Amino acid sequence: MRVAAEGLGPPYPRPRAYRRPARLAKGAQLGVVLSFMMAVTTLSLPSMIMLRKAIRPRLLALFIVICTVGIIIVGYVFNALQFLFV
Repeated sequence: MRVAAEGLGPPYPRPRAYRRPARLAKGAQLGVVLSFMMAVTTLSLPSMIMLRKAIRPRLLALFIVICTVGIIIVGYVFNALQFLFV
């Protein structure tokens, strides 16, 4: 069992929720980081393959367009309001 020394904090690493994303820590703007993280999960190839089996191609195209436009808007908004969050 590890024991924390006085003043050094807990003997375990901080939970992931409290860590800053690496790109944000390296100087990328908040909107860029959020847009990238949202696009990677929403518009990934495995996600599109799975959705293609569930919905029609026309609806899938509409989903891609709406998500892309929404992600871009979120990026611009958070870049403009970055001074409030960071």
